[in-house]
Amino acid sequence: MKIKLNINKDFIGNLFESYMNFNASIIYENSINFESIFNKSSSLISDSKNERLAYQPEKLIGFENINLSEKSWFGIDIPVCFSSGRNNKRVIIVAMDPLRNKSINYNPKEITLNTPFTIHDIEVKNNYNDHIRKLALKYDVYITDAYKLFYRDEQNYKSMSNRDLKFCSLNVHKEILSKEIEYFKPDFILCMGNNSAKSVASIANFSLKPITTTNLSVQKKEYNYNSIPVFVIPHASGASRGSAKKFIEHHKQEYHSKTYLNDVLNIIEYYL
Repeated sequence: MKIKLNINKDFIGNLFESYMNFNASIIYENSINFESIFNKSSSLISDSKNERLAYQPEKLIGFENINLSEKSWFGIDIPVCFSSGRNNKRVIIVAMDPLRNKSINYNPKEITLNTPFTIHDIEVKNNYNDHIRKLALKYDVYITDAYKLFYRDEQNYKSMSNRDLKFCSLNVHKEILSKEIEYFKPDFILCMGNNSAKSVASIANFSLKPITTTNLSVQKKEYNYNSIPVFVIPHASGASRGSAKKFIEHHKQEYHSKTYLNDVLNIIEYYL
């Protein structure tokens, strides 16, 4: 069974334009590009590649309390959906943010577009992309970021937007995420990491417990967004390996880094 990558271009474009003043036409063109890369295994569309670097951060709204002129290496991820076309249930996976690193290919003062985890590109290898795509054989899977913009401090490369409490608490993140959940109507929400969990908890008004020692059965009872179950797990990246190991062993399972996400999803399905 083959899965397809779908992006609701009109919904995402209007959402990002309304709440962030990010041009909907750029979202539309790049969405076509990302869908084509995954669904047809094609190369970048040249016109779209040029557009993805054509937006200035200073045009954004919702970030007025942040001096974006002092920031660099900006990123925005377009939320994506994977589906086999035969599913009845849905899940939203909430990642942290559209992380960007230095690159000679891009202007550090302009915004680059991507998908969460660069998941549209099957050549990108990590501990979770393949598992997320395989999950689409059982569910329609919508993937988005808790924080809708990423940047680094121009003077201190290691100082990032996700470490700024003022930035993380901005309403623009919460407003967009709420609209995404209401639109997609998932059967459950999966938060990967503490930051995404805090973001969902802030709009759902529940109190988080320590991730590594809070059983998924407890989460099912206590975490929800408008009656939609919310599950919180340590991230599957190598940097979070220690927390992931502690979490999976807390559930009486043996930890394997390459199958961690799949193992956790199997436990979640038991509680659904």
